[in-house]
Amino acid sequence: MINFLSKTSFFILLVLSVDCLSQDNSYGQLGYINTPSAFTKKEATFGMSFIRSDPDRKINFNISPTDFFDATIFYVDITGKDYPGNFKQSYKDKGFNYKFKIKDKGLLPAIAIGGNDIAGTAKFMSEYIVVTDTYN
Repeated sequence: MINFLSKTSFFILLVLSVDCLSQDNSYGQLGYINTPSAFTKKEATFGMSFIRSDPDRKINFNISPTDFFDATIFYVDITGKDYPGNFKQSYKDKGFNYKFKIKDKGLLPAIAIGGNDIAGTAKFMSEYIVVTDTYN
């Protein structure tokens, strides 16, 4: 009986999670875990997220001044890597992420370009072009 309940609750959780397709990723923008999506937040949106994982802990501040642009400032603490010099603390980094939506979803998928960690030490640096679509 317990095995049946655990399998049933897992299936219900899986079905409910499909409804929440795009949420904040580890970079503070709409996406999926570490992968960005082409969707952006609504105009005049401000958000903050805390992420604690191994080896990094992040604080993200996200702002969307328009419905086609997202920007994120982050501060990260990387455990397991020493801070330069003779300081007895973990490594720290800060940076800036951005995303421009080129095309809204319509008949064709949404398209966006962006970059992660364009300022700072570039430990998390990446640039991307992303295409995202949903199916109803």
